[in-house]
Amino acid sequence: MNQSKIGVRYAKALFQTAVEDNSLEAVRNDMTLIAGYLDTLPVISEVLKSPVIKSSQKFDVIEALLGNQVHANTYSLIKLLIANKREARLFDVVRNFTAIYRKEKGIVTATVSSPVSIDAAMLSKIAAIIQKATGKTVEMSQMANPD
Repeated sequence: MNQSKIGVRYAKALFQTAVEDNSLEAVRNDMTLIAGYLDTLPVISEVLKSPVIKSSQKFDVIEALLGNQVHANTYSLIKLLIANKREARLFDVVRNFTAIYRKEKGIVTATVSSPVSIDAAMLSKIAAIIQKATGKTVEMSQMANPD
């Protein structure tokens, strides 16, 4: 199977399951948490992608990292990915789930790049302008780029 489709299929299944049992916001928060871990702790991705590390050890690492912090649906998805030897696709699932969530909720993202950090009030004003122009909810982020 095409590797890029794997993440989409698992993400769609997780999204549908979360909608059916009214856990969408909890699962969305889990995806944000996992994305944060994968971004800030690259060793987690390395462990998940390693063919040398046993599945049981990978599961132990994830369990130690997430513990009881995630919803049962998220936990089941991770167990399924590991059981099916697709744990290396976790980031793809997270990314695709987030994209599906945003599309379904009418959320757009915007990143402000400026030479200095912008305060929260200014970001809110920018978000309001974008929201008025698009009619969609805006998730703002900023990137201070001194160059």
